[in-house]
Formats: sequence, C-alpha cells, structure tokens
Amino acid sequence: MASTYIHRTPSSGGSGTTFTISFWMKRGRLSFGNQTPFISHKGGSDYTWLRFNSSDQMEFLGYKGGPETFDLKTTRLFRDTTAWMHICITFDSTESVEADRLKFYVNGVKETDFATSNYPTEDNTMIINDTTAANAVGVGNSGATYLSANNYWDGCLSHFHFIDGTAYQASTFGETDATSGIWKIKTSPTVTYGTNGFFLKMEDRTNLDLDSGTNAFTMTTSGTGTATYDNPSNNFCTMNPLDNYFQGATFSKGNLYTVMSTSNYAWTSGTMPLFAGLWYFETYVDVSVHTDDYLLIGAAPYTANAANAELGTNSAFLQDLGYYGYGGGYRRGGSVTSYGDSYGDGNYIGTYIDLNAEKIYWSKDGVIQNSGTGVALTAIADTPFGYWLPAMSQYGSGATYSINFGNGYFGTTLIGSPSADEGGIGAFKYDPSAGGASSFDGAAKNFRAICTKNIKLYGAP
Repeated sequence: MASTYIHRTPSSGGSGTTFTISFWMKRGRLSFGNQTPFISHKGGSDYTWLRFNSSDQMEFLGYKGGPETFDLKTTRLFRDTTAWMHICITFDSTESVEADRLKFYVNGVKETDFATSNYPTEDNTMIINDTTAANAVGVGNSGATYLSANNYWDGCLSHFHFIDGTAYQASTFGETDATSGIWKIKTSPTVTYGTNGFFLKMEDRTNLDLDSGTNAFTMTTSGTGTATYDNPSNNFCTMNPLDNYFQGATFSKGNLYTVMSTSNYAWTSGTMPLFAGLWYFETYVDVSVHTDDYLLIGAAPYTANAANAELGTNSAFLQDLGYYGYGGGYRRGGSVTSYGDSYGDGNYIGTYIDLNAEKIYWSKDGVIQNSGTGVALTAIADTPFGYWLPAMSQYGSGATYSINFGNGYFGTTLIGSPSADEGGIGAFKYDPSAGGASSFDGAAKNFRAICTKNIKLYGAP
C-alpha cells in the first residue's frame, strides 16, 4: 500500500472490550520501521496498534490515556516475502483467563511463544470503536503523528475484516485444504460485523476501499492504492529481498521496485524457481532515478556468490546470463555477444524464458529482438539445483528498475489497457505471446505469468 491508507471514524460507539481483526497479507519491505496493517488512533497515547516492528516481530499493543494497557509480541520473526499468510487477532477482555483475552492465529494455528506477553486486564476497554478514534488499514488517520514512511504498510493486503463486538477464531475465516493440507481462504465467511465492523475484499481494482460487509460503510482512502493481481488464491512472483546478501539493494513497493547498490554488481532474483514451461516478465528501467544504462536483465540457475559478480560474468559455469543495456548484447561467461538494441532510461524490457525448448528471448518496448532468434539456456538437468530464476543485475552504479511478473503495475503505476497471458492470467504492458506465428525461432509460443496457478498447470518439476 506504500503511502496509502484506508480509514473511517465511527459515528456510533461500539465495543471496546471485544473485537476481531482478520486479514491476508504478503510482506514487502522487511526490517523497516513499523509496518502497520491496522491502527485505531485517537491521538497522543490513545491507540490500539497492530504492527510488524523493525525486528520483523508481530506486535499488538494498546494505550489508553497514557499507560500501556497490553502488549503482545511474538518471538518468531515474519520474514517470508514469498507467500500469502493469514493473520487473525481475537480480543475479548471479558474472559476470566488472562491468556484468553488476546489471541494470535497464523495460518489457522494459535501462536503460543511470545517475547512480550502483557495481557489486558479483565474488562479492559480500549480506544478502538470510540467515535473520536479513526480505524485505519495501512496506518495512520487524518490527525495522527503516525503518518510517516516508517509506519506505512509496504506489501499486499486482502480480505481485511474488522469485527466489532464478537471474538471469532481463525477457523471462521480460513480452512485447511483436504488435498494439499494448505490453509486457504474462506471468501465469504459467516460473521456479524457489529456496529462498526467492515470488510475490505480489495478485489474491485477501481474501488479498493469498498466495504463488502453488511454495514456497507463509506470508507476514505488517503493516497492512491495500488491494485495487484497477486492474491491469496493465486500467488505471484516478486523480487526476493532475502536474496540480497551481496547486492545490498533496497526493495520497496511490494518488492517490485528495486534500487541497486551504488557499489555492488551482484544480481538479485525472483521468489519463484522455474522448473519447466514458458514464462514472461517485464522490466521498466526507471527514468527518474536511474543513473546509467548498464543494467542486465535475464536469468540464473543459482543465487549470486560475490558482490562483483554481475549476471554473465561467471566464466566457470557459462550459465547465468543477461541482456545488457550498454550496447544491446547479452552477457555470458564474462563476454558480450551481439544480440539486439541497447536500452536505457524509460525503456520496457520483456524477458521470455522457454524451459521446454531451453531458450531465452528479450523484447524492447514490445519489439522482439534479434529477429526472434533465442539464446540457448543450459538444460534444467545440467543446472546445479534443477531450476532457473528470473534475475536482475548491473554493471555501473545504482541502477533502478520496476518489474512486473503479471502483478499489474510498475512501482505504483497501474498498467493501462493491460494484456493477460493466453490463459487470461496477469496484467502486462505487452502481450506475452505477441509477435505472430514465427516470432520465436520461427514458431508461435504462449508465455505465462509467473504465479502459482500457472506453475501448477505448466511448470511442475
């Protein structure tokens, strides 16, 4: 959500002792400030705050009139940026047993290990649902001091329920799939929203703050929300901030916007390994921040192993490779081979990975390069780990780019008049299968968005 939040100040008082917060999330930026999915804030020291702190612990804490009234903080760290996760917070201070007054559920499992466990006292009444306190998804309210870059949620949210007056368990909102054993979403749970409850599905891309609950409140959005096709039922690839040991890059905007280190060349990779099938992604070379055109866009069958090891510099394996902005060749094994046009600020580069024919292709602003003749990839069986990863690198200083795996946007800019893949999945600036019947080594090919639904159908090892 970046610098955006959705909020509403109750017009009628609700319960300050009993409520439920349930939502699905996919983490973006890690170890940064207080990433805040929800806050109810009156001002000063009157708030109820759910956050992921700078250590990546989940913490729910409340203040009323100054002193802290409760603080529950997990021991576990939440650093998985690859998958969607269900969070359910159940609050009922009327319970006689201390530990029953505040419960955390993660993917249906009750959390029991806490670094801090200061539970609310019996019948404790919080500022939440007060007519002077705004309830906000994504952080802050119109008069809060919490409107800072450190507190905005940077990641994805979906199916956000706030329930006033009832303490529901996680099983109300999710269930275990009988076949896969995976915790999955209940898209239409049976709940009573109470006086101030709301339900933000965030499915309507033109109306992300639509309240689909029975109250049908008019919510207010501050900032411009970024809609994504990434959702709990179909998880899309993003860049992986955990594969950043050598590069030292900065990831933001749902891990689809990357500023490379000014001194290190090592590549960063996507979150989803590719074992088979045909795959497509797009990269926008940022025109406003990018400092040179020495970007490399391509693929690697392993993660980087040195700070100065840009894509294509490894002469021992001759496997990782990238389309080189400077001169337009592709780099592999420490040398550059003529391939296509040079590219730089403001260009869109399409990458097509065909693991069935073991070829890779690139386009510039929608035009297939090298007359559609692909570059050979090392066979999956001959790679170290049996997969390929989308990868980005540089040879220069501080290259900046936005990437789209079908998520539907570059940075925070939605793609106008997008194209889906052949199966109707994803949103791209250019058609992944465009170019005619002879575009790819004399053949037509249907490349797919990198997401779990497509991988299940076309990319299983």
